[in-house]
Amino acid sequence: MPFEKNKDNNEKRRFTQSITESEPIRITVDFSPLKSLPMQMRNYFTRLIELGKFFFSHLLKVKPIVGPIMPTIDNCHDFNLPEDDKIFGIAYSDLHIYVTFTNDPSSSLLTYGLGCMHAGNEYNGRVVIGRFNYNIDYFNKINLNSNNEFERSFVATLHDMMHIFAFTTAYYPYFRDENGNPYDIATTFPPGFIKTPKVKHNH
Repeated sequence: MPFEKNKDNNEKRRFTQSITESEPIRITVDFSPLKSLPMQMRNYFTRLIELGKFFFSHLLKVKPIVGPIMPTIDNCHDFNLPEDDKIFGIAYSDLHIYVTFTNDPSSSLLTYGLGCMHAGNEYNGRVVIGRFNYNIDYFNKINLNSNNEFERSFVATLHDMMHIFAFTTAYYPYFRDENGNPYDIATTFPPGFIKTPKVKHNH
């Protein structure tokens, strides 16, 4: 079937082109909001985030941001961005994360991650600034020297870092098909389901 063969070749060509234009994602992190925490806890959170950063930088490739990320927002989910970042931007970065903390005994969340600012259409509207938060009420109660607790904390960190990248319902309007066009949200993502056309076709 010539049509199917040409279709497959075109898809392979698009895939190859997108790979050659992409590079490992550059993730930069601002740990300064943690400066009031005890050193052991600061180091604990830093180690978790750095491992997550290493993991995703070896997993994800993106079209690199040209020039610094220039924030067009003043705050990131109640965290006020540093003035220097708003004036000079964040250089050599494809995603900048502010790591913060709260102390909330009423919350069952260890961590949460949220995107705050998206890039323009030339970068498919992907997240370029996000916030990652640790609830120290939980971490005050655990043994920070325990390997088991560190593993649990790392799993939570990876999970919520993924929410910054894309995996949350608020980002559905930014999802693109293989041609770079937005999906029809109402038909592609009906309530309770996350299915792209290919997944629908295969199931």
